[in-house]
Amino acid sequence: MSLHEANPVSRRAVLGSGAATALMVGLRLPWSERAAHAQSAAAPAEIGAWVRISADDTVTLLLSQVEIGQGISTTLPAILADELGADWARVHVENSPVAAPYRNPRINWMFTGNSESIQSFAPHLRKAGAAAREMLIAVAAKRWNVSPDTCGAENGQIVHGPSGRQLKFGDVAVDAARLPVPADPRIKGDTDLRLVGRALPRRDIPAKVDGSAVFGIDVKVPGMVHAAIRHAPAFGGTVAAFDAPSVTQRPGVIAVVPLQNAVAVVAERFWQAKTAADALSVTFTDGPNTDVSSATLAERYRAVLNGTEWKATTSRGDAPAAVAAAGAQAFTRDYDSPFQAHATMEPMNCTASVTADVCELWVPTQGQQLTEIVAASVTGLKPEQIKINWTYCGGGFGRRLLADFVAQAIVISKAVERPVKLIWTREEDMAHDFYRPATLTRLSAVPGANGAPTALAARLVSPTQLQAVNGSKLPDHVDPRVTEGLEDTRYDIADFRLDYHKLDIPIPTSVLRTTGFGPNIFALESFIDELAHAAGQDPYRFRRKLLAKDSRALRVLDLAAEKSDWDKPLPKGRARGIAFCDGFETIIAQVVELSVGADKAVRVHSLTTVADPGRLFDPGIGASNLEAGALFGLSSAFKSKITFEAGRTVQQNFDGYDLVHLWEAPPIVTTHFVESPGEKIGGLGEVGPVSIPPAVANAIFAATGARVRSLPLADHGYTLAASSAA
Repeated sequence: MSLHEANPVSRRAVLGSGAATALMVGLRLPWSERAAHAQSAAAPAEIGAWVRISADDTVTLLLSQVEIGQGISTTLPAILADELGADWARVHVENSPVAAPYRNPRINWMFTGNSESIQSFAPHLRKAGAAAREMLIAVAAKRWNVSPDTCGAENGQIVHGPSGRQLKFGDVAVDAARLPVPADPRIKGDTDLRLVGRALPRRDIPAKVDGSAVFGIDVKVPGMVHAAIRHAPAFGGTVAAFDAPSVTQRPGVIAVVPLQNAVAVVAERFWQAKTAADALSVTFTDGPNTDVSSATLAERYRAVLNGTEWKATTSRGDAPAAVAAAGAQAFTRDYDSPFQAHATMEPMNCTASVTADVCELWVPTQGQQLTEIVAASVTGLKPEQIKINWTYCGGGFGRRLLADFVAQAIVISKAVERPVKLIWTREEDMAHDFYRPATLTRLSAVPGANGAPTALAARLVSPTQLQAVNGSKLPDHVDPRVTEGLEDTRYDIADFRLDYHKLDIPIPTSVLRTTGFGPNIFALESFIDELAHAAGQDPYRFRRKLLAKDSRALRVLDLAAEKSDWDKPLPKGRARGIAFCDGFETIIAQVVELSVGADKAVRVHSLTTVADPGRLFDPGIGASNLEAGALFGLSSAFKSKITFEAGRTVQQNFDGYDLVHLWEAPPIVTTHFVESPGEKIGGLGEVGPVSIPPAVANAIFAATGARVRSLPLADHGYTLAASSAA
C-alpha cells in the first residue's frame, strides 16, 4: 500500500514535493513504493546488509534503530558512512526491514532502547562499512590491475594513491555486490575519520521543523478508516455489555468492535470515532482489583521491606553482618520513588491493514521484532507475511517497546476488513500505560573512622520492569533492569550487598527512561550525601575520597566541581547539590544550583553535567541528549507521579500529571565531555536524567537543612518557580 501525506488541511500538506525527499531521510517506504522514489530505474546494488549504491552514486544506508528524538538517524549513518568513505552529501538513510541482520548484535533482538544504539551498533556498523569499502576497492583494484593496498575510498570515490586514478562508487557497485563480504575487514584509524567526532546537522530536524516528517499518527493509506477506543477503567476489568445501536446511526460510524478489556468504535474520521466511543453505552466489570490503591500498595511495600523474603543480587564481603555488628552506630535510611507514566507527546497509535495473506502495519514502535511476533500471533500468519513500516516516534521512553496497541489495531482491521488507524486519546494513553514501578529502598552503612562507609547493605522492593518486554518468564526476585544502579558501585566500599524482592502487583509495569538507575541512584546518591553531612564533610570531597582509586571517575567528578564553580561562594540564599553515577556504561556527574523561597518555590539557576561515555561520536547530539535529559530529570524530581484508587489510575491527562515547562527551565544548562579511549562505549540517551533528582534533593538540603527522601518534591510542598530568564 502507498503511504500518503496526512489530511490535506494539515500543515504538512502545504509542503509540496519536498515531503517525498524528507521521507527518504527517516522513514522506510514500503518496499513496493521504492521504485517510485528511486533516482534511477536500476535497482541499487546491495553491498552487504547495510549499504545500497545506485548507478548515480547515491548511497543509501539502512537504519535499524528508531528515531525517537535522540538523533540516532544521524549518528549511526555517519559512523557507517565514515568507515565506508561515502560522500555525506549524497547519503540517504532508509529504515531497514525487520530481519535478522538488523538485530542488536549483543542480544540478537531488534529494538531501540536501554541506550543500546551506539553501544551495540557503533562497532558493528564500522565493521559493515569497512567490509563494504573493501569490496568496492577490490573491484577497482582489479580493473586497474593494482594491489588493493594501494587504494583508498573517500568522498564516494575509489582512489589509487600512486597514480591518482579514481572511480566513483556507482561505477563499481554492481560488481562489488557479487563479492563475498569480508569477515575481518580493516577498520580505519581515528585520524582517518571525517564525520565521527564532529557535531553534524541532524538529518531529522528539517522535516520536523517544516512539518513533512511522518509520525505514526500522520499515516494515511487508501481506504483507511479510523478507530477510537475505551478501555475498562479498572485493571483486570472486562467488557460486560455494550449497546452498538446507541452509536451506529451516528454520521460516519461503521462498526463497534469488542475487545477483551475495551471497545473500539470505527468511523470514517477520527473525531466521529472518538465522539461515538464517548457516547457508547457500555458496561465494564471492575475485575478483582478494586481494593488496590496507592495507600494499600504502600502498606504492601513497607511490609515486604520489613520482611524476610529476599534474593541476593550482589554480595561482596558480609555487609549485613557488619551492619548488625555496628548496632546503633549503623546509619540507615529509607527512600522511595513513585510510579511514573511514559506520557509520550504522541499517544499510542497504529495503522493496520489485514487480509488473508498479509498484515501490513504502519506504527511508531521501538520494538520492531516484538511487534512482528505479536502480529504473527494475532493473525496466524507467518513472519514473512508481516510487513512493518516503522515511522518517527513522538516520544518513546520505553512505552513503544510493547505492542498491545498494535494487537488492537490488527483485531479491529480484521473485524471491519479495511485498513484502520487506531489512535488512543491522551486519557486512554495515561490511564492504561505500563508504568515505571515505584520502588522502596533501605540503605544501611557502617561509617568508618573518616566517615566513609566500610560496609553498605541495600534492600530494594519493586515490581518488575523487564517482564513485559522479555521473551521468557523471569525467575523469582530477579530483574536486572530494576536492580541496575544498585547492583554495584564505583565507590570504594569493602563490603557490599543488594537484596531484591520482586513484588507482584496487578498494575502493568515496564521500563521507562533511566530504568532502574533513576530510582536507585536517587536513593544511593541521597544516602551518600547524608553520610557526608553526618561526617561534617563537603559532599564533593566526600565522594572524592570514595573514588580515590578510580582515576576515570575522578576526572568526571573533578570537572563537574570545576565547571559548576563548586568552591566559589554563592550569593545568599543559593545552594548547590551534586550527584554521581555510572550508568549505561557512561560515567556522569551533575551539579544543580538553586534557591528556595519561603513558600518552598524552588528556582533552579543552573544545571552542570559532565559525562564520560568512553568515546563521543557527535558532541552536538550528545550534548542535546544530556541537556534534554537533565530537564526530564527535573520533571521526575519535582512533579512526575502516578497514583491509584479503586484499582484504577487517578491521573488522566497533563492537568494531573504535570511536566517541566519552558518557563521553569534553568537559564544555564551546560554539558562537558571527557573521553576515555579504549573503554567501553557508553550511551547518552538515558543517562541524562539519572543524577538530577538526587542532586536537586541534595541542593535543597544544603539550602534549607530539610532532607527529602521520597519523590516527587511536590509531595513535600516544593514547586518549581519560573526561572530568572523567563
